[in-house]
Amino acid sequence: MKITIYMFIIISYIFSMTPEEIKNQYFNKLIKEEKKRRIDEEIKILKKVNSKINLIKYRSDKKNWNKSDYWATYKEFLKKGSGDCEDFAIAKYYVLKNIGINYKKMSFGYNRIKIKGKYTNHLVLLYYIDNKDPLILDNVNKRIFRLNKRKDIKMIYTFNLNQKLKKENIKIYKGEK
Repeated sequence: MKITIYMFIIISYIFSMTPEEIKNQYFNKLIKEEKKRRIDEEIKILKKVNSKINLIKYRSDKKNWNKSDYWATYKEFLKKGSGDCEDFAIAKYYVLKNIGINYKKMSFGYNRIKIKGKYTNHLVLLYYIDNKDPLILDNVNKRIFRLNKRKDIKMIYTFNLNQKLKKENIKIYKGEK
């Protein structure tokens, strides 16, 4: 009896819709499912690259290159087997780009990070998966979080490599994040 009532309700609902409404509902559902599948796949790749690169040893530029500040290429970083925050961020960017992740969704976030009670300069890779706060790929906190969940980070500005480094292409953050 229950099956018959449910079938009646479903059939009544379907026949109350025009063929165009049924088609639109089907395709809207298909589009939504495909977008979610792609986002899930992107996040899976981000997590894998982030965790693998974070296995590399942190080492200051002074110890690595005998310089106060040196931005290594991702090949230099991988060959050396150690580096500091910007080396991690640059390596993640190029590995993800070479895998086929859309580089236009990535940018670098220059920030102040609180470590052991003190704020210090830091660089992370940001990934804009949607219109919300970006995901942070970091070598200090090895898990990926959205920017608004990272209370230890005060974002100062962001920039990306797919635009010329001009003032209008740099996003300046006002206030504390």
